[in-house]
This record gives sequence, structure tokens and C-alpha cells, in this order.
Amino acid sequence: MPNALAIVAWLLLLVLTVTTRFDDYSTFALCIIPLLWLPLVNYIQHLNQSSDALAYNSKWRVRNIVIAIIWAPILFLSLLEEVYLLPSTAIVKGDKLWSFQMQFLKRHQLVPIDEDVLFFYSDAWVDFRNDGNGISDNYIFSYWKNEQDQLESNLKHFKDIASVEVTYGKTQLENTVIKVIDKQGDHFLLIVDSEGSKDKELVAQINRRVNNQKTP
Repeated sequence: MPNALAIVAWLLLLVLTVTTRFDDYSTFALCIIPLLWLPLVNYIQHLNQSSDALAYNSKWRVRNIVIAIIWAPILFLSLLEEVYLLPSTAIVKGDKLWSFQMQFLKRHQLVPIDEDVLFFYSDAWVDFRNDGNGISDNYIFSYWKNEQDQLESNLKHFKDIASVEVTYGKTQLENTVIKVIDKQGDHFLLIVDSEGSKDKELVAQINRRVNNQKTP
């Protein structure tokens, strides 16, 4: 039985290690992996029967406490980000947003009440209410808080957009800037993350909808 449990734990550990390569699950996997080591360590201890070694390696030392103090808040914030309670560092699909986040967008008329958000990105660090932009099926929107802490926003139907100009971030630290120009010549900006290819996917979705509105 111990052999079987050790094999099962090892297989789970292997699977979780693979999932750390996927951004959506990496932090969860990192938090669970140490728990899977416990039965393996216990099994090895059972084989070795070395109480002195167990006592020596079970003591918390200063370095362990320092590492825990540093990494515990980082992992906690990463978990909040992965469940979208904090603004994500990447563009997310609208179905990832929580109901209270959608209520905020619609209550402040940032998105029409009968529209669902398809893509969303917030450049805010903690509170998505301070900054955000994205698209629904028929609209493109952007909002931010000004220096007076007042909410400002832009909302345009795709049929009112003349063109879209894009400046892609050259590095992962640079955001992609999407300039939306309406038919009156006015414009506003969408600031989105440039990591991976999600910014290009968003631009493609915007251009497709703008071009569809131009089709007679």
C-alpha cells in the first residue's frame, strides 16, 4: 500500500509540474506541489527509520522563516490574480470576470447593459475600477480615473469607428497601445498587455468588427 500511495503521489506531482507551464494554473500548482511531497517524504522517512535526521531537518531556521515571509504574500497576490479578483497582467476573456465586476461596468454605463464583455484588460495594479478597456460584440470601451479621482470613459459602437492604429509593445514590459479614431476625427486609447499574442488577437477582433460595419 505505501508503494502504491507513493506512486500515485509521484504521478500527481508530475502532472502538477507540467501545469506550471500554463499561466492560468501555475500558481495553484505551485501551492499544491509541496503538499504532494509530504506523503513521499513520510514514506522515505518510514524506509530510513532515522529519527536523528528527521529531527534535524524538521527544525525551522531563520532562512526558512525569511523565505516564507517573502513568498507567502507573493503567492497570495498571484492566487488573487489568477481568479481575477485582482487585475490580471494579461488580456482576459469576458467570461472570466466576476459578476460584481460586470455590475460595476454596467452600473457606470461603461458597457451597454445588454452587451457581454468579450475581452478585457485593466492596467491598474490592485483595483480594476481605476482603469480598464475592452470590447463587447458591438462596442469598444475604455475608462480611467483622472487626477481628481473621477471616472472618465469612452464608448463607441464599431459602426462609428473610422480606423484603428496599433503600436505594439517591443518588449514584455511595454504595453500595446491601440488608437481608436472615430468618424468625427476624435480618438481615444486602449492600453493592453503585450505579452504573448493576446494583444494581436484583440486587435484582430476589433478590426474584424470595424470592417464588418463597413460592408454594405
